[in-house]
Amino acid sequence: MLNRIKNLIGRQKKQKIILHIGRHKSGTTALQEYLSRHADFLNEHGFDYLGIFRREDAHHLLSEPLNRRRTDAMDERELEALVDGAREKILEATDPEKTLIISSEAFQNCDPAVVRRLFPEKTFDVKLVCYFRDQVSYILSSYAQAIHAEYRTDDFDRYIRAFDGNYHTFARAWGRLFPKRVFRVFSRSDLINGDIVDDFCINVLGTNPVTAEPLESNPSLSRRYLSFKLMYNRRYNNGKLEKKIPLGKLYSLLGELSRTDPLGKLRMNRAQREYVMEKYAEPNRRFFAEYIPGKRFAYEKADERYGHYRMPEAEFELILRKIDEAPWPLRGRTLNHSELLYGAGVTLLGVSTPEATTDVIERPDNLEEDVPALGFVFKTIGNASRPVELFRVDDTVLCWTFKDGSMLYDEKGGERFDRGDHNAEKPAFTEPSGETLEGKTLLLTKFRRARNNYAHFILERLPVLFYFEAVAQIRDFDYYIVDEGSMGFFRQMAEILGLKGTPVPAGRNGSLSVRHLYCASTLPHPLNKGDRLPVERYRNLLPGTGGTVPAAERIFIDRPSGRRGVANGEALDRVLQKYGIRKVSFDGMAIADQIRTINRASLVTGVHGAAFANLVFADASKKRCCIEVLPKRYGMQSFWILSRALGMGYCAVPPAGGWDAKRTPGTHREDVEVDLDMFENAVVKALGYLAGGEGAAEISDGFPTGRVAKE
Repeated sequence: MLNRIKNLIGRQKKQKIILHIGRHKSGTTALQEYLSRHADFLNEHGFDYLGIFRREDAHHLLSEPLNRRRTDAMDERELEALVDGAREKILEATDPEKTLIISSEAFQNCDPAVVRRLFPEKTFDVKLVCYFRDQVSYILSSYAQAIHAEYRTDDFDRYIRAFDGNYHTFARAWGRLFPKRVFRVFSRSDLINGDIVDDFCINVLGTNPVTAEPLESNPSLSRRYLSFKLMYNRRYNNGKLEKKIPLGKLYSLLGELSRTDPLGKLRMNRAQREYVMEKYAEPNRRFFAEYIPGKRFAYEKADERYGHYRMPEAEFELILRKIDEAPWPLRGRTLNHSELLYGAGVTLLGVSTPEATTDVIERPDNLEEDVPALGFVFKTIGNASRPVELFRVDDTVLCWTFKDGSMLYDEKGGERFDRGDHNAEKPAFTEPSGETLEGKTLLLTKFRRARNNYAHFILERLPVLFYFEAVAQIRDFDYYIVDEGSMGFFRQMAEILGLKGTPVPAGRNGSLSVRHLYCASTLPHPLNKGDRLPVERYRNLLPGTGGTVPAAERIFIDRPSGRRGVANGEALDRVLQKYGIRKVSFDGMAIADQIRTINRASLVTGVHGAAFANLVFADASKKRCCIEVLPKRYGMQSFWILSRALGMGYCAVPPAGGWDAKRTPGTHREDVEVDLDMFENAVVKALGYLAGGEGAAEISDGFPTGRVAKE
């Protein structure tokens, strides 16, 4: 009764209100938690954080019924009853001597005129507070939140285009009805101490914030868990989800796991960023000129490496199972991404997010139409690298066979970590032979395929070392596990790289006990689709060149007969001689000499083989071109993709009679009868490219263009 009488007497003057309306994704969760947690402190300083209309820490139960979509559908009587009823409850619950604080980002979705009716000028003295985030980071955070909190499956590009981030229109609608206002830029460089709580307390309340334990922010999904939730939502909506998890549990655990996931948050690519900046350039100019003079947004940079993560099916199933089994509610517990997915003893040291040297791989220069070859088609293709995850597995037993692949077990034979390097049937646990490798041990082999192959060693195995150098700052290891067939390659590269660790040969089958095993997720061939990190690392080797690279030359990598040699060698020799192309055999040549040879070559030609892996050592400061003769029954896209990723020209030459559309019985060692017309045409095309043009104008009438087979 006394409080009601005090309220009636106090109403002779206006009730002061600080009305915080957001916007979304501007630290509202942390701020509201602070205001709720420290209500007593605020009360002592003359503020009252409204105790009613709350859901958790925010006044969403006041703002959500006033959502524009709801109020637009009401008649005048319904609307009046809504606002009058809410106003009466607020006045009854408020000490007129205190400045009332109300906070809900959902107010941004209300009609400002309706909110003004709720707080009429004759009764309330309102100070409006709103924080504005740059549209690039706002859209990214808003998109992740929409996928996270609901069952939406929006395409990101379409979401960007549909997003309404016109702050000038928004500020003008609110500003003309609430002349007392504080508009601030939400960014670390603009907030006091880079913190929303400090900024609000000092700029709006005029008090210093309470020093307290860290506040919980509303976690944004990492790229991994954003991809997972998109896949989950699609299956949920299509009725194809076998295991459903309560949305509250899913929301909580995915946010918690994202905190420790090193894969990073989604970023816009260059085109997306430029679209957003251009779309809002004029509205932002007007907004700042009228409401926050002298300020502007500092947009985060575009980064092609942090686009959507393509989650493998097996990873989705693993995460779904682990989340289903995880305890919930957490009740103060933390949930670590690495421990949940991989278990005790397995540490995810980091993730290298690839920066491919090119987004797409263009059709070979000498082909004028899409051409089927060996189960794939020469055409412009996407160039999708994968994030490389780096692990340390402690106290493990590595078991392998060349038939089934490899598996990591604990010392009692229980599965410790599955790298996916095995066939349907995993290799069985066997007792380790020999003593435990006590130091840091790097796994540099993939057991189930492509052993004893120089190209796969250079383009798939050894780059694992470069990722550990860059991400985990480990430049050398105590031991290196290498398949026996690649030991020669490793020893030569170890000398070039200055590695001191001991190589441990892996035979056809076996097991090793390892104290600290370091390994990586699978790298797509070649060089993770031309990821810039290993490309640049290789280009920095170039032993003996020292900046004095000999004059460029043209070479044909020769292969012996019976090992994918040239069947019509004498005829080909005349073409090579005509264009000054020297035959070079890499058989028995030291790797350092192979590197020097490729480094000084402007034109590299030959029949498909492992020696083309040396293209990574080509001089990046000059134009280079590759001509690859692909056999009828054996070949792959590797060196086409590699050449393009390295910025080199590339021509593909078929054998006489053309390629088979798919593999047919036969041996990959068969000699190749080169289509001489196509080869010569490619040479002329390449020389034109190297001379500065694209080469098309320099092709003589005697050479056909774009033909893939003789009639």
